[in-house]
Amino acid sequence: MADVCNEVALLLHLQQGTGDYDTFYRFYRKWLLIAATAILQQEQEAEELVQEYFIDCWERQLYLRIPAISRDAIRNYLFISIRNRCLNRMAVNDTRRRRLAMLTGLQDEHQLPDPVLETRELRQTLEDAINMLPLRQGTVFRSAYQLDKSRREIAIEMNISEKTVKKQMQLALKNLRGLLRHLY
Repeated sequence: MADVCNEVALLLHLQQGTGDYDTFYRFYRKWLLIAATAILQQEQEAEELVQEYFIDCWERQLYLRIPAISRDAIRNYLFISIRNRCLNRMAVNDTRRRRLAMLTGLQDEHQLPDPVLETRELRQTLEDAINMLPLRQGTVFRSAYQLDKSRREIAIEMNISEKTVKKQMQLALKNLRGLLRHLY
């Protein structure tokens, strides 16, 4: 293995176009594979991810961005790059698992509700909840969300300050959340 000075020199030569990418790859591959496997807990997936990283690094010339100031700077950059790719992969895999679970949870014999009826019911439930709000909160909420008026327009129309409109909107949303939780 190369010593600290050789790691910096290896990267500098690569960045200047006089180095060998294959040597860079062989030098850091195993180290990054260990890091990726520790994060992902799956050796095959870690192997694929590290391979993809080195391909991207070569094709997009990402190695030019690596700071060649010290061994630690190089290794920190590479570790953070792999860590971020691992976290992205884990997020994608988690999303896929949730979607699959959701899809497999739907049975063929279950019929989805009619969207028109569902929308009508939701609107009626929301309208009932709005009607249960104090008068000022209900008026502010309707003006903002149903009539699409700005805070300023509502304040002028109701002869109150914009701060009061904001506060009434916050209270209305808080109360609606509570009311809708009880209605469902």
